[in-house]
Amino acid sequence: PTIGILVNAWDFGPEGKIEVLDSLKIDSLMLSVGLDKVTLEDDRIIKEHPNTFLDFNAIAKGYGVDVIAEFLESQNITDYLVDIGGEIRSKGQNFEKQKPWKVGVELPHFDAEQSILKTITLHDEAMATSGTYRKFKIDSLGNRYSHILDAKSGYPSKTNLLSISVIAKDC
Repeated sequence: PTIGILVNAWDFGPEGKIEVLDSLKIDSLMLSVGLDKVTLEDDRIIKEHPNTFLDFNAIAKGYGVDVIAEFLESQNITDYLVDIGGEIRSKGQNFEKQKPWKVGVELPHFDAEQSILKTITLHDEAMATSGTYRKFKIDSLGNRYSHILDAKSGYPSKTNLLSISVIAKDC
């Protein structure tokens, strides 16, 4: 969660990009990255480095889905599907159809077209998906880079995978 300064630098965060982003700048930004740069004291976050920027975007939707699902379960609701931006958690079945919950996994397209690659049945499970085909930037040289950053290097991860979905008991 301490890579917020890099998320911003690469222009994926709320505070705008850095125009000249070379290896020296990345190295200097990396000085404020790492959980060893923050401590929790009396419910207060203490930052060792003033540029450390906490960014929980990577887990926020999944956490929100889980909070809502746990609330529904506390109200004895046994059939639900919670979806926040593609992070999904299900329990029971689709009451209207009297069948298990079915969700679609999108076929990755770079042109914003939407189509379904596969349909998955969820049985009291959650599914979280992230992909490089929706959130990416193209630099002035035509290089495409992903919103998924490598916290060890400070650079966007390089992968030929366009989308990954993980199924687990919770988001």
